[in-house]
Amino acid sequence: MRLLKILVLVGVMVSGSTRMSAAQDSDGGAFVTLLGHDTLAVESFRYTPDGLIANVVLRAPRTTFHRYEISFDEAGNLRQYEARVREGGPDGEELRRETGNPVGDSLQIQTTTREGDGTSMVSAS
Repeated sequence: MRLLKILVLVGVMVSGSTRMSAAQDSDGGAFVTLLGHDTLAVESFRYTPDGLIANVVLRAPRTTFHRYEISFDEAGNLRQYEARVREGGPDGEELRRETGNPVGDSLQIQTTTREGDGTSMVSAS
């Protein structure tokens, strides 16, 4: 049953990416990562007017769904990013959420997990 859910999700992601690419002149794409005959990850991405959205199904060490939303300002600099990790699929329990915002010459990252919240800073230099 778990494999069937993964295959259905993969089909939806890849077919949606194909339709989107044809309709929007290749503003996105998709990747499948294999290890031998085993599918480890399926990724799709699309560009938006001000950023990028990516969805990833990752099967190592367990199946998780990752969604990344990145937005840029008019000059192409990072405005904000958000990363969410969910158990099993897009409607699964949220395991982790990160939001990053530029602060001066650094990036402030706010993280929310089941264990609690945290904030960290990453220097650009």
